[in-house]
Parts: sequence; C-alpha cells; structure tokens
Amino acid sequence: MTMRDRRTTDPVVDDQGVEALGLATVLSEASEPIHDALEALEFGLGVGPLAGKTLVATIAFFVTWLIFGVTWRTKELDIRRWFWISLVLGIVGAALMFPPLFQAFASE
Repeated sequence: MTMRDRRTTDPVVDDQGVEALGLATVLSEASEPIHDALEALEFGLGVGPLAGKTLVATIAFFVTWLIFGVTWRTKELDIRRWFWISLVLGIVGAALMFPPLFQAFASE
C-alpha cells in the first residue's frame, strides 16, 4: 500500500482539538473552579484566559493523534463515514466557541 492509497483520519483528529477547545470554553464559563484552573495554565505570562484553553486543546489533539495513529495504523477505513463524523465534530466544536452559546452556560 502506498501513502496515496492509505485512508487517513487526520480530519477527525483535527476536530478533536476543536471539540476540546469548545468544551474547555463552555466548561470555563460554567464552572468557576475550572475557569480558575484554566486561567492558571497561562503561567503568569499575561496572555489571557485563552492560554489554558488552547493548551488543553493542543494536548487533546496530540493525545488523540497518538491514539488514532497507533490504533488505525494498519486498517483501511471508510473515508466517507469519517468525513461526516469529522464535519459534525467540527461544527459542534465551533458552535461551542460561539459567545451566545457558551455564555448561556455562565455561572452567576
């Protein structure tokens, strides 16, 4: 099998990072302890509260990439099915970062 023939799930892995960023955004608004923990991940560099969320999303991306890479390395996958799964995950992840949506979960 050549590299060109290999079916890839890279879009699914990318969407796991987007999904994690959206989830971290919603959880940060919904829970004060999670907000404080994510804010602490900026390490005092003054880059703002997005630093912790981005760090969590980046870690989720690489962990997912490693797991899927090892698990599916030798398997032939249905690219159409994974395209649709990727599309749905991307839309959900992007929607979770939309201010009217994540602010609806804000703790008072």
